Amino acid sequence: MKIGVDLIPITGREAGLQRYAQQLVEGLTRCDRETTYTIIINEKAKNLLNIDQPNFRVILVKTPPKIHFFWEQVYLPLRTLLEDLDVLHSPVSAPPYIKLTSVRTVVTAHDLTFILYPETMKTLARGYWNFFMKRGIQKADRVITTSQSTKTDLMEYLHIPEEQIRVIPMYPDRRFIGLTERGEAAHRDRIRDKYKLPDTYILYVGTLEPRKNLVRLIKAYAQARRDSSINQSLVIAGKKGWLYDSIFEIVKALQIENEVVFTGFVDDEDLPALYSQADLFVYPSLYEGFGLPPLEAMACGTPVLTSKCSSLPEVVGDAGLLVDPKNVDEIAKGILRVLRNRDLREELREKGLERAKCFSPQRAIEATIEVYREAAELR
Repeated sequence: MKIGVDLIPITGREAGLQRYAQQLVEGLTRCDRETTYTIIINEKAKNLLNIDQPNFRVILVKTPPKIHFFWEQVYLPLRTLLEDLDVLHSPVSAPPYIKLTSVRTVVTAHDLTFILYPETMKTLARGYWNFFMKRGIQKADRVITTSQSTKTDLMEYLHIPEEQIRVIPMYPDRRFIGLTERGEAAHRDRIRDKYKLPDTYILYVGTLEPRKNLVRLIKAYAQARRDSSINQSLVIAGKKGWLYDSIFEIVKALQIENEVVFTGFVDDEDLPALYSQADLFVYPSLYEGFGLPPLEAMACGTPVLTSKCSSLPEVVGDAGLLVDPKNVDEIAKGILRVLRNRDLREELREKGLERAKCFSPQRAIEATIEVYREAAELR
């Protein structure tokens, strides 16, 4: 069986999608030494993966900025023909619209933001996903998704037959597991200095974009600061996405510039220390196909407050505090409830550590390989 994996869109700063791509390839190298894999990856991301295994071949593609779709829709069909692949997996983008061979396609549909929340996407990106991704999902032989919530969306909005969908959740990377049990004071001090972290803080991790609901989070934080004697700062960690000006404007309007810290993009290896030092992790996103940051925070032993919508209740179970992401008052009260109650924080910390153990890398990769087998048998 010959499997191709398209990682052309990954350039090294894609947050959740990048993490999924890394988990996938690293997991395949650990679990499968028989299948032949061709990993087609953007040259900008070549340092993300360290593969030295005879059944894996890496092809580097150098793409000019913002035209990845050309390589996916023109180059990939030619490459699948040249490589004589049995299955092509598109884990972070759309599979080729035109197929030149009998190759079977597997696509990972992380979410349906382009259908459910189109206003939170750039016009060009929305057009790409609406045309290529929508049709790619509908034409795929198998569709992987990371949550039951997105599976339901796929069936309802794109009419994908249930028997073609496989739910395979993500999982926290090994670097997050057991961090609270290791003495890493020196490393944590270095991270504090690197990102200029305050002594105590509430943490958000993710891209700065409309779907992440940061304006409401900042308003809720300001309300919590007014209504209580809490002294935690708000640390917002993540790169700028788009339509982020309102995020910085609301901080100025509320006059809390000294209480809100923007770290910018955080390197993957620094995230565990960032999570583990926070008093509370907040993630009031409007919509998520999975929501990996809350799971990473739980794995680090940090109490979690997140939204009671889309896939997020699936991820945190009863180990996190759930709030209405559109209700600023409810978010603020949730923040206060956790920070004022030491027993609740400890309960959420312990439940979170146990909850994180439920997401197994072994099961996820084995299930993915089984999807490849199913698709290959359709040739």
